Amino acid sequence: MSFGSNRLFSTPNRIPAGEDIFLTGVPRSGTTLACRLLNQVAHVVALNEPLEPAVFADRSAALENLERALSSIRQELGRTGEAPSRHREGRFTDNNFSSGPGTRELVVKRSMLSFGPPRKGPFTLVLKHNAEFTQLLPELSRRHSVFALIRNPLAVWISWRTVSIAASRGQLSKSDRLSPDLHAALEKIPDLTARQQFILDWYFRQFQCLPSDHILRYEDLVETGGTCLQQVVGQAVPRDPDLAVNEQLPPGGPEEAARLRDALLRHPGAWSEHYTSGDVETYWACLPKS
Repeated sequence: MSFGSNRLFSTPNRIPAGEDIFLTGVPRSGTTLACRLLNQVAHVVALNEPLEPAVFADRSAALENLERALSSIRQELGRTGEAPSRHREGRFTDNNFSSGPGTRELVVKRSMLSFGPPRKGPFTLVLKHNAEFTQLLPELSRRHSVFALIRNPLAVWISWRTVSIAASRGQLSKSDRLSPDLHAALEKIPDLTARQQFILDWYFRQFQCLPSDHILRYEDLVETGGTCLQQVVGQAVPRDPDLAVNEQLPPGGPEEAARLRDALLRHPGAWSEHYTSGDVETYWACLPKS
């Protein structure tokens, strides 16, 4: 089921051998799934949140540390075929959290993971972090290719209410280190719903500095079976026919979902450049009502 206008995807961009690519997105927009799909492509290694918090000590240090991390990860992949990544018992996963009703628990851990034999030839390296890379986006996008995943804002907001992440608590991970002014502004908002709506708008607004073909929608990712990721790595991505949009309710049920829908429609934010109010209404209409 589609919750937005269909897009046509061009032939893959020509990505130079050995390219380093940064992947970010709105939390709960499918970036973990994208990593799993990209790891099915020859000569591509996609890492799900590989970097320790210490890398992001502050804004200036983070940008320097990222360059060192890229070099270190490439060397380790060339030497052992291993790299740090979040995974579930040594396997790539579509989701960092458990499924089912109630608050969904984190089911992945970060450790060294085998990506096969040592990499002897050129390969594309994809690193994914959401909050951290989005905060560093202005500088990062001037140095590297950066792609972002987005999703229907109502689906995102509902999902935040079902998992335990920074956005669920009305926070932005590491903002005290990477974006002190933003952190201070967020701290002044007392209401959780208002804080979450502020964060949601902030993510979409940050992506405005990216070329339009560097912004991919979760709905298109599902509809194409992942093949739209060819835009990221410049190679055909095998189609996964089992991908599907999963509609879910927040803990407060239909009433809470309706309040979130109404808040979005009353105060459209930067998300309205990619989704219409009709897309929000359509997602709402497809939710279970009990």
